[in-house]
Amino acid sequence: MEFPASSDHWTRLDSQGFSALIGPIFGRIEGDGRSLYRLDPQEHHRNRSGVVHGGVIMTLADIAAANTLRGAAPDYGFTTVQTDVHFMRAASVTLPLTCECVIDKLGLSLAFVEVRLTSDEQAVAIVRSIWRITEKKGVRIAIEAS
Repeated sequence: MEFPASSDHWTRLDSQGFSALIGPIFGRIEGDGRSLYRLDPQEHHRNRSGVVHGGVIMTLADIAAANTLRGAAPDYGFTTVQTDVHFMRAASVTLPLTCECVIDKLGLSLAFVEVRLTSDEQAVAIVRSIWRITEKKGVRIAIEAS
């Protein structure tokens, strides 16, 4: 996840596999250590009630958290251990979904991330996830405990 630090520009993520089915997803790194991500919902993201499907929201949060972790520790891999999703309101398919990601803790074996999703400046969901930190093949660099 390397895209320029900028408060004005969104850069399209290089999504592959399942992640490519939801996008395009755009991201930007904020100067204060936060990462922001955006999805512009389309008709195929709509559920039977006419709003963005909850699975789209959960997938977007998972992709955003993973990219935030890879940006903080690029020499490591990450696997989701647990995800807690708290939906607060429906999201319209006509308005962008924005994620604000913050790494709460990056430890030796686990990472904790919070993702806040908004649409039209209204809270849509809060997602808290725990990630197992794995070594990338051939790389052995210790992450300091915080």
